[in-house]
Amino acid sequence: MARVRALPTGGIPYIAFITPGVIMQSVTFVSIFYGLTIVWERESGILKKLLAMPVSRVSIILGRSSASIKGIVPVRNNNANSHSIRR
Repeated sequence: MARVRALPTGGIPYIAFITPGVIMQSVTFVSIFYGLTIVWERESGILKKLLAMPVSRVSIILGRSSASIKGIVPVRNNNANSHSIRR
Protein backbone atom coordinates (compact mmCIF):
# COMPACT_ATOMS: atom_id res chain seq x y z
CA MET A 1 0.00 0.00 0.00
CA ALA A 2 2.92 2.36 0.59
CA ARG A 3 3.72 2.31 -3.14
CA VAL A 4 0.25 3.37 -4.22
CA ARG A 5 0.39 6.98 -5.34
CA ALA A 6 -3.39 7.47 -5.14
CA LEU A 7 -3.11 8.10 -1.38
CA PRO A 8 -1.57 11.53 -0.82
CA THR A 9 0.30 11.22 2.48
CA GLY A 10 2.30 14.42 2.13
CA GLY A 11 5.63 12.67 2.35
CA ILE A 12 4.75 10.87 5.59
CA PRO A 13 5.47 7.11 5.63
CA TYR A 14 2.31 5.08 5.06
CA ILE A 15 2.48 3.28 8.43
CA ALA A 16 2.77 6.59 10.29
CA PHE A 17 -0.10 7.95 8.18
CA ILE A 18 -2.53 5.10 8.85
CA THR A 19 -1.66 4.24 12.49
CA PRO A 20 -3.77 6.97 14.19
CA GLY A 21 -6.82 5.91 12.18
CA VAL A 22 -6.41 2.26 13.10
CA ILE A 23 -5.99 3.14 16.78
CA MET A 24 -9.08 5.37 16.78
CA GLN A 25 -11.10 2.70 14.99
CA SER A 26 -10.08 0.16 17.65
CA VAL A 27 -10.90 2.55 20.50
CA THR A 28 -14.30 3.34 18.97
CA PHE A 29 -15.17 -0.35 18.54
CA VAL A 30 -14.17 -1.21 22.10
CA SER A 31 -16.12 1.79 23.45
CA ILE A 32 -19.27 0.76 21.61
CA PHE A 33 -18.88 -2.84 22.76
CA TYR A 34 -18.33 -1.70 26.36
CA GLY A 35 -21.44 0.49 26.19
CA LEU A 36 -23.53 -2.39 24.89
CA THR A 37 -22.18 -4.60 27.67
CA ILE A 38 -23.29 -2.07 30.30
CA VAL A 39 -26.78 -1.91 28.72
CA TRP A 40 -26.99 -5.71 28.69
CA GLU A 41 -25.86 -5.90 32.34
CA ARG A 42 -28.47 -3.32 33.29
CA GLU A 43 -31.28 -5.17 31.52
CA SER A 44 -30.30 -8.56 32.94
CA GLY A 45 -30.01 -7.30 36.53
CA ILE A 46 -26.27 -7.88 36.90
CA LEU A 47 -25.62 -4.16 37.30
CA LYS A 48 -27.82 -4.00 40.42
CA LYS A 49 -25.77 -6.80 41.96
CA LEU A 50 -22.53 -5.01 41.09
CA LEU A 51 -23.79 -1.78 42.64
CA ALA A 52 -24.78 -3.65 45.83
CA MET A 53 -21.16 -4.72 46.40
CA PRO A 54 -19.24 -2.94 49.19
CA VAL A 55 -16.89 -1.13 46.80
CA SER A 56 -17.10 2.32 45.29
CA ARG A 57 -18.84 2.83 41.97
CA VAL A 58 -15.68 4.36 40.56
CA SER A 59 -13.76 1.14 41.22
CA ILE A 60 -16.44 -0.87 39.40
CA ILE A 61 -16.21 1.40 36.36
CA LEU A 62 -12.40 1.40 36.41
CA GLY A 63 -12.33 -2.38 36.72
CA ARG A 64 -14.76 -2.91 33.87
CA SER A 65 -13.00 -0.41 31.63
CA SER A 66 -9.55 -1.84 32.35
CA ALA A 67 -10.89 -5.26 31.42
CA SER A 68 -12.00 -3.75 28.10
CA ILE A 69 -8.52 -2.41 27.41
CA LYS A 70 -7.37 -5.93 26.62
CA GLY A 71 -9.31 -5.52 23.36
CA ILE A 72 -7.08 -2.63 22.36
CA VAL A 73 -3.69 -3.69 23.70
CA PRO A 74 -2.45 -7.01 22.34
CA VAL A 75 -1.42 -9.39 25.08
CA ARG A 76 1.54 -11.63 24.41
CA ASN A 77 1.25 -15.18 25.67
CA ASN A 78 4.67 -16.20 26.98
CA ASN A 79 3.43 -19.68 27.79
CA ALA A 80 2.25 -20.53 24.29
CA ASN A 81 3.94 -23.93 24.42
CA SER A 82 2.97 -24.74 28.01
CA HIS A 83 0.46 -27.37 26.90
CA SER A 84 2.83 -29.20 24.60
CA ILE A 85 4.04 -32.64 25.58
CA ARG A 86 7.76 -32.86 26.09
CA ARG A 87 9.46 -36.14 25.36
